[in-house]
Amino acid sequence: MRTLFWLPLLDPKAYTLIIFSRKSVDDLECGITNTAIHNLSSHTLSYNEKKLLGLGLNFIPPTKPPQTQHIISDFHNFARQLRLRHFFRGQTRLIPRFRIPNPHWNPPTIYPPLERMIRNSEEALLHNIRVNPKDNHNKFPSSLQVALKKLKNNPNLVIMPADKNLGLVLLDRDWYLKEGDRQLADVNVYKQVDTVPFEELHSRLEHICYKYKNFISRDEIKYILHKPMNNYRVCALYFLPKLHKTPVVGRPICSYNGFIFEHTSIWLHHKLYPILQSQKQHLRDSLSLIRDIETLQLPPDTWLFTFDVESLYPSIPTAEGLDALRNMIKDHFSSGEVHLIMNLAALTLQQHFLEFDGRFWQQIKGTAMGSNFAVVYACLFLCFLENMQETKQELQYFKRYIDDALGFWHGNRHDLTVFLDSYAQGLKEHIKITRCVSQTEVIFLDVHIFKDTDFQKTHKLSTRCHQKELNRYQYLPYCSAHPKHQKEAFVTGELKRYVARESSIKSFKRIRLLFFQRLRARGYPTRFLRFCFSKVKYSMRNTLLLQKTNADNNKNPLVLKIFYSEYTRTLGLTKTLAQLYKEFEKDVELRHLPRPMVCWRNPRNLRSHLVSSRIKSLI
Repeated sequence: MRTLFWLPLLDPKAYTLIIFSRKSVDDLECGITNTAIHNLSSHTLSYNEKKLLGLGLNFIPPTKPPQTQHIISDFHNFARQLRLRHFFRGQTRLIPRFRIPNPHWNPPTIYPPLERMIRNSEEALLHNIRVNPKDNHNKFPSSLQVALKKLKNNPNLVIMPADKNLGLVLLDRDWYLKEGDRQLADVNVYKQVDTVPFEELHSRLEHICYKYKNFISRDEIKYILHKPMNNYRVCALYFLPKLHKTPVVGRPICSYNGFIFEHTSIWLHHKLYPILQSQKQHLRDSLSLIRDIETLQLPPDTWLFTFDVESLYPSIPTAEGLDALRNMIKDHFSSGEVHLIMNLAALTLQQHFLEFDGRFWQQIKGTAMGSNFAVVYACLFLCFLENMQETKQELQYFKRYIDDALGFWHGNRHDLTVFLDSYAQGLKEHIKITRCVSQTEVIFLDVHIFKDTDFQKTHKLSTRCHQKELNRYQYLPYCSAHPKHQKEAFVTGELKRYVARESSIKSFKRIRLLFFQRLRARGYPTRFLRFCFSKVKYSMRNTLLLQKTNADNNKNPLVLKIFYSEYTRTLGLTKTLAQLYKEFEKDVELRHLPRPMVCWRNPRNLRSHLVSSRIKSLI
């Protein structure tokens, strides 16, 4: 039995058909939001294909329960953790940051009481598996399975998320290839090559590491030189469609997974990020911006301005970028460490290879978006150029988040224009900026900053959460096979984001109501939403602004990792682990072990089925 409802939302672009029922995925509360699908291809979407794509790329279809041997294998991995914790119980030294673990090593000694507890827990798990028959009633509808198979196997169709999270885009393969060829035709940035010299690159990487072995640990050398089991892969170049541009173009991004410099890039980021954090103009996130604005008092005639650096990553000249990097780090490391970092950075930048449609290119200018090193490198380059410029007294506030900058200027408009012109000239001829200047309001990241009616009295700016006009709010639907606590965390997390960014309770109530209605349009039950919404109050705003991010009291938890399904949820794993923890507390040798917890591993979502960084073959 199904009932159809049309929900009249406050947002006219988000009218959505909701299907309410209880028996299968077809009967679950699945939202169909066609406005979030941008079909720029020649392929005509069927009703079922629209319905499938309307669920969003994060949607997880109901899957078959994992086989018993896989569940037991996950438990054996957990048991190995217990043995390792007991074996190293007297060791207080922290595990090195870059040590590559050996998954096949087991402790040489066995503690009988612990083995008894593990055996009892495994028997309890096997008992629960026997008494809980696998029920396949919650299947993925065959109509949607067929739609998924057709979209997945269509070689002439490329499916990508839009740039700036503006929905899902369907593109013709020919258009996608032409866009890639157009961007790769820039001989100032890319040079086509026949092959990628992995052996030579590995030898050069090895030579640098051992040449400066006195300035790097053995674990770090092993980490940088680590070779995957299936050997190295070339970076896959892919493009995210920029729907906000006319005509539509692609934002180039490289998939760095498996590339020879993947670990080198991570190591460089780890070394250089503290230097970036120490720069006065560096902005960590929009929450840090809100904290700054809350403490600022500005003159009534203050100008607000933002600017964006165009195509920052591929625009940085490699030679000048490396010189800037050297100047930024020379006071933070010894000379040997500086030489090590600079050699690895130069090798990473100058020997970057990528693959597109079976062909290979070498990037000879700038850096690729997609590597860990790229972000900190580009930011330090801009910091160096900014530090070279004269400090202006009229500049009341200036912060930059990667290539987006925000400032407040107390002076006349002409002087501000001169300052921005001089800033652009200081970025060299390779880099350009687009600016926005206003006396009343600006938009920066996801924050709308403005002067309200009380600004003349309080001298304090107000903020609102900015939501792009093209945003289609394709939230995770409630029928997705995610654990319930993950859906709850998503809802409460978004509400906390609204609380922090809305400087008035009136605007918070408005956006909260919109959020509620948009979630209802994605199939979320009213009772569930009321429970989640009751956990987040506007009175929490000061606490949210003051709390530190990434606070983790238990940095090394003891977890049982297992795939989530409706079946595994009924196996009583939490109860089994709670009983195991009680046994730990009774044994003096095991009291040091933390409380075990279940960590659900999500099955494949639609993104993993439909989106790929590599183009499908026509064969």
